[in-house]
Amino acid sequence: MSIEMPKGLPFAVDTWSYKTDGKRYHFLSHAHRDHLKGIESRASYPIYATRVTINIVLNYYPQLDEAIFVEIKVGETLVINDADGDFSVTVCDANHCSGAIMFIFEGIFGNILHTGDCRLTPDCLLDLQLKYVTKRGKETVSRFDFIFLDCTFGGCFLKFPTKESAIQQVINCIWKHPHAPLVYLACDLLGHEEILIQVSRTFGSKIYVDQSTSPDFFNTLALIAPHVISNDPSSRFQVIRFKGLYERARETLINAQNNHQPTPLFIRPSTQWYAIESNARAHIPSLTESEQDDFGLWHVCFSMHSSREELELALQLLQPKWVISTTPSSLAMELSYVKNHCFGESEIKTMAGEGVWQIVSSLCPRFPDNWYYEGHFDDEELFPMSIRVLKELCQGRDPSSIPLPLRAVLAGAPTTRLTKEQLIHYVPPTQLSQTLITTAGEQLNQSLPLTIAEPQVDRAVTPHGDKRVSIKQSTVQQDKIPLDDVNSSNNSGKEGRSCSADEAINL
Repeated sequence: MSIEMPKGLPFAVDTWSYKTDGKRYHFLSHAHRDHLKGIESRASYPIYATRVTINIVLNYYPQLDEAIFVEIKVGETLVINDADGDFSVTVCDANHCSGAIMFIFEGIFGNILHTGDCRLTPDCLLDLQLKYVTKRGKETVSRFDFIFLDCTFGGCFLKFPTKESAIQQVINCIWKHPHAPLVYLACDLLGHEEILIQVSRTFGSKIYVDQSTSPDFFNTLALIAPHVISNDPSSRFQVIRFKGLYERARETLINAQNNHQPTPLFIRPSTQWYAIESNARAHIPSLTESEQDDFGLWHVCFSMHSSREELELALQLLQPKWVISTTPSSLAMELSYVKNHCFGESEIKTMAGEGVWQIVSSLCPRFPDNWYYEGHFDDEELFPMSIRVLKELCQGRDPSSIPLPLRAVLAGAPTTRLTKEQLIHYVPPTQLSQTLITTAGEQLNQSLPLTIAEPQVDRAVTPHGDKRVSIKQSTVQQDKIPLDDVNSSNNSGKEGRSCSADEAINL
């Protein structure tokens, strides 16, 4: 999965929803289904992707017009001429599955790495621009202001074998069972084609894929490696779907045993079983050779995502100023690098540069509602730890250059949507234009109200029907913000209370 990019940026990565309809450019990192949700109804030109990804997506959704896609290649740098300022995009291999890529965006908003889904091994890092990579203990020539990072297994402390090592474990497991009449490979996901290609090459045999039960994977494999596919259902090597795998394996193994027949071999190359086993039991499964479970399946730790160790090493070498987890939500904040290098006073001073200012201020480009980021970025990743960053960024700047919502936050406003009345409580009405107030009210009429002590407001209707607003007296202390349960779905069970501005940011 992925998260929405900040509203002020002109591009989206792997998201297709009403929130990204206004984005002028779309980038697709790879063709896994969880990154394509909504693309069939919301796709629009241009969508930048690799040729492999484009072909797979068109296979999934034949109703899409190929003309909306723009092919890009690994190692290529594009310069996009945008009305709000030119920016460049460099394409890097993501070491995830066929066609998977990462994006380096460079522009007035700063330097951003979006990894999509990735396996950030040291070899993969070598494909990044060298100016962003350094040896441990030294500074990089350039630093990423933000990394949108795949943290799928960021909470798993196992040391994953490389994909090459895992594939060899699969091959070794097959060698150890020479009498198995059938070898069932639970490899029905984009990315598993690497395993099938090596198995086919090693044993000189094609692999049967049932098109009727696995149409998506059959068509995908036919695009990527058609030479490994067999149409013979009696082939020794067969792809089996993960769905229903354990039931079919148990039934097949029991039947073979009851009929005194040679035992077929079932192999599942995956990381999930290892992550679950290591958390649920004192026994840690072997990561250097295949291991059999209680059902008779053999497991190999094959991962298309980075281990926690690989994530930590990558961040040490890249030294980003800020890290945002694309999946799962907020997991980046548990990484040691982020704890040690993103939240301290010295790091905050380092962050207070023009690149970070551009992206933070881009969150609120025109109207008050635009500063609110709907997703994981503000309330779970950026704003909870950034009130000091914002103060540092705004220090010494002309107040008129600071977006109104940021001024409101620094004056004590909570980090959520503000109605026009709530906004003017924190920012003097003399700094609000009539158009801004009126438009803000129209655009925010669906926003959740905050339970705060409302200022007394005089309203006078002019002959033209517009409203003039003035504040008689503030009833809310500047350093204390009475907050109620702003969003019951996110804050269920929390009592309304008074807190300082810094505390409010963390709610």
